[in-house]
Amino acid sequence: MLTRHPPEANGVNLKSLLRESDEMTVQQWQAFFHGVYGARNEERFPAEYGLSRMWLHLVQDMAALAKGIRKNDVARMLRMLPRLFCWLCGFCTKAGFELEEIVWHFFPYVCPTCWSPTCACGANKRVFRDAPQKDEKTLAEFREANAEKRPSTLDGFVVMFADVYGNHSESGNLTDVYLHFSEEVGEVAEWIRVVESLSDGRSEAQQGLTSELADVFSWMCKLCWRINCNLQGFGPWAEHQFGNAIDQRRFEIRFAAITSLQYGNGCPGCGQAVCARQCEGWDTRLAKASHQGGVVD
Repeated sequence: MLTRHPPEANGVNLKSLLRESDEMTVQQWQAFFHGVYGARNEERFPAEYGLSRMWLHLVQDMAALAKGIRKNDVARMLRMLPRLFCWLCGFCTKAGFELEEIVWHFFPYVCPTCWSPTCACGANKRVFRDAPQKDEKTLAEFREANAEKRPSTLDGFVVMFADVYGNHSESGNLTDVYLHFSEEVGEVAEWIRVVESLSDGRSEAQQGLTSELADVFSWMCKLCWRINCNLQGFGPWAEHQFGNAIDQRRFEIRFAAITSLQYGNGCPGCGQAVCARQCEGWDTRLAKASHQGGVVD
């Protein structure tokens, strides 16, 4: 059973962390976002139904990502991925989980359905229907066997999921990857409803919730990997827009770098290292646009 122990943000130096953003662990990113948004999130999302209300923000940004994919708007895609990651980290902190531990628990450098380091499911997933998926004993064995391969950075996890699922037939199309991502986001919502409806005996529901959160992160990494595959035709434009966030050797966007680019000064809405109470962020813009009969782009 996974333990509930969110990372502490006390004493985290946000500026010094971001100087080495490429080397930051997922746990450090979660602590960083808690340092920026933790106090404001406590105000905005009280204990009762706070999880469901917070998850709606991720769903909202997921819709904005869909618009980017539909219009082949790479800039929008690369803005939305860090926002989605930020909300996922914030949600895990609110729920009391360490995202990095959750992900490694269920994905110890193997596919937890076919137990292969290079996913063999694909179109033959029916063959593995009766296999012990996400079996705790088997997962523990792989976590021990693959301990030295455990990713140490955000982009390390992107590489891990590319290694495991890169040959997967359903990973070949950006729209398909997005649809799988949205499916997992919906499944998290199902478990949130279960968790919030229970007053006690939540352990099984929380285990289901953590499993789906790990799936959401895995498909988020696959989105980053798949967007990289689509980036080749946007060379000069992408280099101009995102500069050092691009690995010039392989011409790939680094997940940590685009996240640092967006959140390097703290909250991009108010420009403060710790998000201000009066922040004119997405929520305020949405309310104003709704009142004026407009739409937030």
